[in-house]
Amino acid sequence: MLRIEMTSLWHLRPLMFWILCCAAAQSEDTAGSRCPEISKLSNFKVRHAKIVDPWNVFRFGRASDDAASKAVSALEGKPYNQSEVNEVWKTVEQNRLLPLDLQVSYVAVGNCTQGAVDLTFLVISFFLSPRITIPDKVDSLSAAAPPPRHFRVYPDLGYNATDNLYAGGTAEFSWNSSLPVSKLTVKGSGSSTVRSIDAELKGDRDSTASWLAHGEWAARYVNYLSPTTTKDLNRGRLTANFFGYTRPAKNLVFHFGAVAGGGNEQSGFEQASLAPDVIPRGGYSGLQLYGGFTGQQERQDFSLGYGLELGGSVNTSLLNDWHKQVGNVQHAFWVPFGDHRQLEVEQQFAAGGVGVNGTVPVSELFFGGNRQTNFVPDQAFKILSNPYIRSLPASSFYNTSKGVGADLFLSYNLTVATTVWRKPLVPPELNVTEKLCQKLRNVDTSTLTPDQATKLDLCKKLNGQFVSATNILEAANATDDGRLKKMQGDLPALQSALSDLLKVAQSAQASSTPPGTSLESCIGAAQSSLSTVQDAAAASLGTAYEDLEDLIPHGAHPLSQVVSSCQEALTSVSADTASVKKLQPLATNIQNELHAIDDDASAKASQFMAYVKRLMFSVLSEVNVVSISPVAVFDIAHIGPGAPQGTYSGTRYGAGPGIRFTLANTVNFTAAYSWNANRRAGEVPGAFYFGLTTRNIFRGRGAT
Repeated sequence: MLRIEMTSLWHLRPLMFWILCCAAAQSEDTAGSRCPEISKLSNFKVRHAKIVDPWNVFRFGRASDDAASKAVSALEGKPYNQSEVNEVWKTVEQNRLLPLDLQVSYVAVGNCTQGAVDLTFLVISFFLSPRITIPDKVDSLSAAAPPPRHFRVYPDLGYNATDNLYAGGTAEFSWNSSLPVSKLTVKGSGSSTVRSIDAELKGDRDSTASWLAHGEWAARYVNYLSPTTTKDLNRGRLTANFFGYTRPAKNLVFHFGAVAGGGNEQSGFEQASLAPDVIPRGGYSGLQLYGGFTGQQERQDFSLGYGLELGGSVNTSLLNDWHKQVGNVQHAFWVPFGDHRQLEVEQQFAAGGVGVNGTVPVSELFFGGNRQTNFVPDQAFKILSNPYIRSLPASSFYNTSKGVGADLFLSYNLTVATTVWRKPLVPPELNVTEKLCQKLRNVDTSTLTPDQATKLDLCKKLNGQFVSATNILEAANATDDGRLKKMQGDLPALQSALSDLLKVAQSAQASSTPPGTSLESCIGAAQSSLSTVQDAAAASLGTAYEDLEDLIPHGAHPLSQVVSSCQEALTSVSADTASVKKLQPLATNIQNELHAIDDDASAKASQFMAYVKRLMFSVLSEVNVVSISPVAVFDIAHIGPGAPQGTYSGTRYGAGPGIRFTLANTVNFTAAYSWNANRRAGEVPGAFYFGLTTRNIFRGRGAT
């Protein structure tokens, strides 16, 4: 049994895929372990029962004695009972599924030998991107319970030679509210040398119909103390932020945003170590603007971003003291080989420059090393704003011919990883790809092995649920279309035209001797259509859409039938057909408008479901619970200005090996050592890097 649930981050309205498949796990090695149909398992006992939960590691010991674990353990030794298993399944979902975008759970029955079976309950939750929103105006979805308040905590852990071992995390609290804000996020981390506090109060909005798929706004306060190899950099800032991205078009999403605010910039450097137009401390006022694209093709994704910052002192020239420009290109591709193994190649190139009209705080210049700094705090889109090189400690690469801090930089990063050990997320009988499903559907079923037959059954049920979900999304998209609301507002004119026609037809019937059957057909059709129009005018948009669909050809009460039957009937008794001519353009307009809405809704649903299919087949055929990969890294970074005579070199190279432990293709624990290939006096020979990072398993893989 398999259940897949997708929820939006805004509405949290569930789009449910219920896939009840033959989940009898089949061993490819031992024919005697094949399980009968679920309905025939009542004579078996449950030998072992367990929960596979990749996020168990973050439950800090609580998972072993929660209600889900107790309910699953209680099944052992009992006769297999489908109703009891279903109840335990619900308990597992309630206690283990996280309130993220994609939730997957299944129950697998396997090792059916010696009158006993093994049960496995798997639950896993993922973030998706872009965010998925399903309008709550569709009746079939609006019965879902409103999203509850929720509290989330995410850990953060890392090490580098500048920051030492640092730890922290993010606490996020969100709630239902008619106010423009609905989420409070507080981030913090620290070590013996670094401190960071980041608090944000924000709201957001998603749309399936507008060109703007997602927008969010926030008030943000940030304060941090960040060391270099000699002195500290300190910043305090209060900002107003807006970020957004568009609906996908040809696999491209446009991201944009702005950040405006003020504060102060401090450092431990003295003026003697800085260029004349660089100051160690001062006020800050600034405006940051950015834009760029993210895109995805099969097994690869990329991003291109540009940012511009205008800055100044709050006491002197507002936004006119200095300006900063940064650009970033990221590309990643992965090539599967073998079973649940893949070669991953991640690259990024970044460049930036600072121009000074007056003076600029030193902390606004570029400091390179093995910590990445993002231009703006947009979680959906990253623009690197410092030279990233893993062979040097964080913020240690900053000395130029003019003094501390670089006013330009270039950097390139390459990371290559290949899976050497893994534990697949799903059992073999659920390991299917879209290509395999297409192939199995074209094969003579009598030639299929039992394992292939099980996979074909899963493919058929997946396809059925994809079709059902597409239909629901089409209705949701149509309901969210602004043209539908306008159509509903225009219905009184149509209602009036139908009423006038009905009066003419009834009058003609009353004066006709004997009453004509064609008039009865006309009156019946007009009455049915009029009733439908009246219902649509008074109904919610979701119900109105269903009613209006009945008025077009092939609907239950088509207006075209009213026009044709009444034209013929009134003409046959020499009655006035002006009311028919009045109705005809209104009927044609309804038909054309609905066809346009339906076509757009269908196109959007198909595009969205293509994305969902990729997600589903990735979960079923590529995702591992855990995997281990050796890593190779290579970096080049350049800062300037350098001396014209070449006495100072602002270019560094780094390369080295590492190891990556990945949990559910989402959480990476990476440890690497990169050698400083062209070391200068006073620099370290290399740097050890350790970090915990999260990534979207389907999009947005970049250098880490």
